[in-house]
Amino acid sequence: MTYSCALWADGDSLRQAQLRKIDHHVAQAAAGSAGRVLDLGCGWGGTLRRLTAAHGVRHAVGLTRSPQQAARARARAGPRCEVRLEDWTAHRPDAPYDAILCIGAFEHVAGLRLSRDEKVAGYRAFFSRCRSWLRPGGLLTLQTIALGYPADGPGEARDALRMALTLLPGSQLPTLAEIHEASADLLTCVRMRNDHDDYARTCQCWLQRLLAARDRAVALAGDATVTEYEQYLRASVRLFELGCMSLLRLTFRR
Repeated sequence: MTYSCALWADGDSLRQAQLRKIDHHVAQAAAGSAGRVLDLGCGWGGTLRRLTAAHGVRHAVGLTRSPQQAARARARAGPRCEVRLEDWTAHRPDAPYDAILCIGAFEHVAGLRLSRDEKVAGYRAFFSRCRSWLRPGGLLTLQTIALGYPADGPGEARDALRMALTLLPGSQLPTLAEIHEASADLLTCVRMRNDHDDYARTCQCWLQRLLAARDRAVALAGDATVTEYEQYLRASVRLFELGCMSLLRLTFRR
């Protein structure tokens, strides 16, 4: 039930790689045994549960805009977790957070069809809000897909990117330059890595698992939807392999 990029080591299963990803973000945000941690875009609650059950966080707060996710996360996350059906723009915490994790939600911060200046303004509002939520010295760890640069000719890259974005119409991808411009003078970027190969491997693993259970998937969602999703995953694998899309993992300090 985790649909963001895993962090792979040799011999990992998908589950192990996904847990490694969560543990990486916890370590980068120095969130272990923290008093209050915010999970921005908590999905189905896996990170919230990991924060409290494995890392000793005393109070983990998760935000999601999906009623289905909120219900599932509340049922599985645990007693020290608080799940809010709430957009980040409406969040008003009762006290500062020691750490913030944002894994796979930043792609939805800026609206579609915006100019570059409008995108940067939206991202800056996000970083400004995170700064206001963090205690002094607190850390934000961010994982996001970002636009990269094609390494193998513009035609293949353009076609694959058009396919991926057509099937994910709610996503607006940032560039690394936009992220740095938007966070300047608000938060200090202290670590950065680009793990685009990890996302190529994650998408390839998802594709293999989908193909192995294709009959069940068609019964649940219909052949057209399954075929589209297969096309999206194949395009995504190629985009990450080419470096046309990056997978950024960044850590910021207030």
